[in-house]
Amino acid sequence: MLTKVLDLNQFFVGLKKLDSDVDFQDDVAEVERALAEPLAEEAAGLRLGDGAILDGTLKVAAIAGKLVFKVDSAYGSGPCNKKGAGGFKGSPVPSGLTGGGKYELVIGRIKAKLILYNQDSSTAYTYKGYGLEKGISGTWTGTWSE
Repeated sequence: MLTKVLDLNQFFVGLKKLDSDVDFQDDVAEVERALAEPLAEEAAGLRLGDGAILDGTLKVAAIAGKLVFKVDSAYGSGPCNKKGAGGFKGSPVPSGLTGGGKYELVIGRIKAKLILYNQDSSTAYTYKGYGLEKGISGTWTGTWSE
């Protein structure tokens, strides 16, 4: 299942195997290329004071009525009526994050914001990243765990 993918390369290889649609394959390849280049961080000015590029890679895929995401140790899924992929680099998930609950994922053409909520509806963590999406812009909700 996509939510269990640990490696970025494995994520894209697995995603391409799920659907042979040429447009979908092209979209996934474009997102993969965008994440392979430091362009996303540099264009957005996402360098820390010491010059280091921010950690945290958010991988998102939507296919067969379901959206899945993974960023560091957090992953989730929910319903989605679109088909596409996205990859973003941004703020890393804190190592102490535990549990699960609901999420809200807002995806724009070049940026994403993921809010993870605890079971009591308090905010557990907010991720912000820059990258590229193809076919999945919008606001998505579902459940996440760690």
